[in-house]
Amino acid sequence: MMKNIRINFLIAILLVGGACYFIFRNNFSTVRKEDRDFAIEDTASVTKIFLADKNNHSVNLERNTTGQWILNGKEKTRQQGVNLILDCLKKIRVQTRVPKNTYNTVVKELSTTGIKMEVYLNNEDKPIKVYFIGGSTQDVLGTYMMLENSTVPFVTEVPGFAGYLTPRFSPVERDWQIHEMFNLTPYEIKSVSLEYANQPEKSFMLERTGNGYRVTSQYSHEEIKSPDTLRISNYLGGFRELNFETWDRFMDDKRTDSLRAQPPVCVLTVVDNKGTKTAVPMYLKPVTASSLAQTDSTGKDLKYDIDRMYAFINGGQQLVTIQYFVFNKIFADITDFDLNSPRRKQRQ
Repeated sequence: MMKNIRINFLIAILLVGGACYFIFRNNFSTVRKEDRDFAIEDTASVTKIFLADKNNHSVNLERNTTGQWILNGKEKTRQQGVNLILDCLKKIRVQTRVPKNTYNTVVKELSTTGIKMEVYLNNEDKPIKVYFIGGSTQDVLGTYMMLENSTVPFVTEVPGFAGYLTPRFSPVERDWQIHEMFNLTPYEIKSVSLEYANQPEKSFMLERTGNGYRVTSQYSHEEIKSPDTLRISNYLGGFRELNFETWDRFMDDKRTDSLRAQPPVCVLTVVDNKGTKTAVPMYLKPVTASSLAQTDSTGKDLKYDIDRMYAFINGGQQLVTIQYFVFNKIFADITDFDLNSPRRKQRQ
């Protein structure tokens, strides 16, 4: 009896193995190896990645001599985003060939709405590979791709990653810009001012004077006689890698212009040692469906988001959101810097 079970089990394994071989052979035996060779083993030699779509979006990511990746030849880009692409290029593999019944649909998608990616090695003029990247499979676990000079699209994957790969290859410049508002050391800052519209008595101007600091009220114009230099130094340290959360994608131009025309609730102004002045007006952000908190502790509907604010950067040209969690260290009160302030002593 046990012998028959073992024989039947062995036959079953052979049948399954034969079926798998037949399926694999049917999928790939008629396809050239170069048509399904998506991976690049030596990603350390990748020096340029070009991405574009049919909506006139394009980005050029290029590694300079110091190893830093530069976006469109003018600014640093998100290293983490580049690393995700390089990791994908190294590990990507074919999951399956696109079935005949969806072939035309996938090829049309790749040619009309797909993303084109060129990958260059060692600063060469000719790309080592050119990819056409489409959307996801129905189960969102595979990504449609095809190589240049091929007519065979495939479903691709990265082993160990449960999801589709398309978001890694955005051809939109904004998606590659670093979410950096300030990245200054205390010694690179000449002055900081913070003006509160609704609480002007808290507003201040903090200036470096030789080896010390001067703190002046923006409200009374009086200078603090006993500034807390340790507190000031720690405060200025908060401008290292001070990043906004994200670009606003929901406000149309009309609403953005309307917001810009309103008086901000506060304005942060920083002048560095080179004399560069950066002013950031900030605004309360109305509660939306995506806000984490919709009501206060009593159950009353909130009017404004308690986690995020709006801010304009780059001379008021771009609208971003900032998190209170990140910026609370910047929203100081003038009394925070005054060793003799009664209000500061009460808070302590």
